[in-house]
Amino acid sequence: MLKKYFSILLFLLTTYLTSAQSNKIQLLGKVKEQKSFLLRWVPSNEKVWLESMKYGYTLTKITYSKGKNTSTKKIIFSAKKPESKGFWEDLATKDDYAKVANKLLFDSEPTSKDTSEINNENRARFAFLMIAADFSALVSEHLGLRFEDVEVNKNDRYKYIISINYPDLNQMKKSEESLIMYVDKLIPDYNPKDLEIKDYADSIVILSWRTHPNAIYTAFNIERSNDGGKTFNKVNNAPIIPTDGKGDTLSYGDKVPQLYKDFYYRVKGLTPFADESPASETTKIFAYNTRIPGGQNLNYQFTKNRKTLLTWSYPDSILINIQGFKIKRSDNLANNTEIITPKLLPKNRRFFADSIIVSKIYQVIAVDLRGNEKVSQPLMVEVLDSIPPIG
Repeated sequence: MLKKYFSILLFLLTTYLTSAQSNKIQLLGKVKEQKSFLLRWVPSNEKVWLESMKYGYTLTKITYSKGKNTSTKKIIFSAKKPESKGFWEDLATKDDYAKVANKLLFDSEPTSKDTSEINNENRARFAFLMIAADFSALVSEHLGLRFEDVEVNKNDRYKYIISINYPDLNQMKKSEESLIMYVDKLIPDYNPKDLEIKDYADSIVILSWRTHPNAIYTAFNIERSNDGGKTFNKVNNAPIIPTDGKGDTLSYGDKVPQLYKDFYYRVKGLTPFADESPASETTKIFAYNTRIPGGQNLNYQFTKNRKTLLTWSYPDSILINIQGFKIKRSDNLANNTEIITPKLLPKNRRFFADSIIVSKIYQVIAVDLRGNEKVSQPLMVEVLDSIPPIG
């Protein structure tokens, strides 16, 4: 199964590693409440990851003091590697994503002797581990991919350098990635945009939203409110991973738990720091039954003032699901078809008088709450000279 899905999961990594180079590390930073820095790094591919597993990471901090032409350099850690098997076994009892990491680190070593097969299995292990690190701060920290620096001052500037701890200094230098951080340079937390109900049918709500162009999301959570938007609960069991790579628009389907009730939705993004973004704007839908018929039991008669009077029936029990009716007239269902009601007829109406008497085909269309149309069986109206109009 790992091999089957590794390419999909690797796409997730590339969605935010937009500037990653081959055989490099991507370093991200976040100011936390103007009191500390969160640092998060990711190897660009499974080869870099395997090298980091062998040699570990080195994190260097350079402090530039304001108003001084001096700087201080400090090695925060060197040869940082994932924790031991015993540690992960204990952490797995507290964190579901740690269970995944534990298995991938210690129970999924490639068994094949085929080089291509080994590469594929390592690529899959790498992808799943990086996903687990995205979704859990504990996992990323103990994989050696996260650090929080609390020794910061708002008057100073800081440069962080992450590298693989190669024995060869030139090779170590080539693996470096750096980031400049300021305490007072806050980056806004962006929320997902333009949430809307894209479609609704058979109790399934299709939500659509766009990512913010300045945001870094690794996945999303969908929340639903059953009490008018007062409280929201997550509806997805696992974070929703964008895997199609087609632009910045995403979608998700949710089945409402009951009909004839308002439901509110909102979306939150997940960042590589395992944080949730602020919620999107909410959107609302009234859940109704979309399995409705068109008009039923159609009939007609001609009036003395030379009109065609159509009548039909419709169950009162399902009127809550519709807005009203349209009347469709045509020569043979395919040609010269037109809607002859410029406005929707009220849903409690069961008749319509056409201003002409001609041989035509009529249909009564029920229009549901979202504008979807359900068309009746056709009614053939035939004009015979021997049949006089009624009063």
